[in-house]
Amino acid sequence: MSQAMFDPPSFNQNSCTSYNEWTIWFDTSDPNLSQGEFEVTNHIQRLFPSFMCPDPIAIEVRTLVDGDPTKTGDIFRLTKADGFLCLNQQVVNYKTKLCTDYKVRYCCPKTSIGQPMTTTMPPVITMTNPTTTSTCGRQVVTPSYQRIVGGVEAIAHSWPWIVSLQSDDHFCGEYENTELKQEKDIIERKRLDFMHQLQTVSKQQLHEDTSSLYPR
Repeated sequence: MSQAMFDPPSFNQNSCTSYNEWTIWFDTSDPNLSQGEFEVTNHIQRLFPSFMCPDPIAIEVRTLVDGDPTKTGDIFRLTKADGFLCLNQQVVNYKTKLCTDYKVRYCCPKTSIGQPMTTTMPPVITMTNPTTTSTCGRQVVTPSYQRIVGGVEAIAHSWPWIVSLQSDDHFCGEYENTELKQEKDIIERKRLDFMHQLQTVSKQQLHEDTSSLYPR
């Protein structure tokens, strides 16, 4: 018999009955050593709108060969809102462990499968800066909720830049926007240029100081 995990945890394979039914299985990504293995709910909703519903009741995950996820030794997170996230590459001592390949399916109301998504996120505030077509520093994964206070744990890689404040250990962090990243890059380049100039001056001074020690 196959083993699986569910969210909510009290759910099981027989819980999706009456007016609800399981979707097909989805395997939208392959594990890799740079990011991990993600089966993201809103990505699946966009890729397979005819086979998915806007508001799943539950999610089930198994390995691709119907194995028990808890026996793989992977570090992962499972929520019906965000999906399945294997996070080995984000955890110390697990970075070199390739995630197992997983698949997910969702329990949905029968009448909602194939229905269009309904957007519940608040409108995005218009920025004064001109928009560009550049994707550098922009979100790869759209979070479930666009909010800070009362928000939810971010999906790995949903914000490209992260600030970590540390004193022996991490105690605070937040995402870093593109403009701040560009400013830091400029400062870093200037610092490297200055260090290179110092080294050049130091080598020239050393040559002038030591040349007098040798007969001409």
